[in-house]
Amino acid sequence: MWCIQPGVPLNWGANAGYAVVNNNQAAYIKSSLVAYWGWETQQSIVNAFYTERLIQEVVTGITTSGIYDYAGKASQAGYDAFKKNTMAKVNQFYVLPSFANQTVELIPGETKTLTDTNGSLSYYKMTTNSANVTVQQTGNTVKLTASPNSKDLGYIQFQYHIDPSYIGASLVYTAPWLQMFCEHVLETQNKRFSTSK
Repeated sequence: MWCIQPGVPLNWGANAGYAVVNNNQAAYIKSSLVAYWGWETQQSIVNAFYTERLIQEVVTGITTSGIYDYAGKASQAGYDAFKKNTMAKVNQFYVLPSFANQTVELIPGETKTLTDTNGSLSYYKMTTNSANVTVQQTGNTVKLTASPNSKDLGYIQFQYHIDPSYIGASLVYTAPWLQMFCEHVLETQNKRFSTSK
């Protein structure tokens, strides 16, 4: 769980009165991606601290400056590098591969290679292949090969890939007198795209 209202009093002992709210607002979707890329895929104490700060920045717009740690593990420069790296991955979520919704014509035995010039395909995984063609995905390229058994018309669909154990509804816990919390699970409303044969 991540606190998303810096400066608002927090009382761990006063759990009664909280309401669990399903929230699909853009800031909470983005913050759940921050939690995934900032913490879930690279867990450490320092990354937990940086993730908390970045979620607060995404949700409230309050920026961080002058981070200092006597132990020398966390710093403003460290946070800035963490933010740059994490937000590059988060922002890629909103960019479809360059060939999304493109129609590709193949004859049996023919192979075509599609290269994603947006650099997004590596974040996607194929979920549907109704065209019954061979699909080989490597990084930001995908090779499509038709066979005599391929269909005359079909779709190949890719979905933004998140480890299934982290996918769920984005929740915000609220109470009128205390801090809000943001649950760090991702929206099931993942971005999809398809290409047709």
